[in-house]
Amino acid sequence: MKNTLTLILIFTLGVLTGFSQRRPHKKSHKRKTTSYSGTWLGFNGSGVIKSLFSFSDPVLSDPYSMLVTFSLNKNRAIRIGTYLELQNNQNINNSSASTIDTKTGIRVGYQKAHSVHNGFYFYYGLDITYDYNRNFSSFDNINKSTQYMAIGAGPLIGFGYQLGKRFRMSTESTYYTKYGFSKERLDAQGVISEKNFQQFSILHLLPNSLYLTFRI
Repeated sequence: MKNTLTLILIFTLGVLTGFSQRRPHKKSHKRKTTSYSGTWLGFNGSGVIKSLFSFSDPVLSDPYSMLVTFSLNKNRAIRIGTYLELQNNQNINNSSASTIDTKTGIRVGYQKAHSVHNGFYFYYGLDITYDYNRNFSSFDNINKSTQYMAIGAGPLIGFGYQLGKRFRMSTESTYYTKYGFSKERLDAQGVISEKNFQQFSILHLLPNSLYLTFRI
C-alpha cells in the first residue's frame, strides 16, 4: 500500500508540473481530448522510482517492463507488453553451487480510452498472456531444473494523463486468470526423478506501476 501511495503522489506531481508549464490563454470552449493516433512506446518506470525512494517490492508487482500500443482509431488500440528477467548467481564460498533463473512473458490485448477532462483519461480492455520460467540449480553434483509455462487472460483498467502530443503517464490494474504446468527434474548423482505439476491461479495486480509513454 505504501508503494502504491508513493507512485500516486509522483503521478500527481507530474500532472501538476504539466499544468504549471502551460501558458495561460484566452477563454476557449475547446476541450482537450486524448488521441491514440500513431504508435506509442511505454516503459515501466517503477523500478527506477523504487530504487530512488528505497522501498521494497510489493507482494505482487507488475513484471512487464515495456508496453507498445498501436492505434486503431482516436481512442482504441492494440497493446503488446513484454518482460525478460535473467539471473545468474554463483556461491563465492562454494564454486559447485550456482543458480540460473530465466523469466519471460508477453501479453497481447485491446484497450479503449475515454477522455475525462483536460488531458486526463481512463481506459479499459482485455489481455491474453503467456509466461515461461526456467530455473536451474546445482549443488555438490545435485542438479535440479524446473520449467514453467502458463497461459491466461483477464480484464484491465487504467488511468492516465497526457502531456502534450508526445508524452503521457499512466498506471493500471489487471485481473488475470492463469493456467499453467511445470516440470521438475532432479539429478542426484545419476539418480534421476521427474515430477509434473498443474496450477490454476488468479492474480490481481494493484496500480503500483507507472508507465512513461512516448509517441514514436
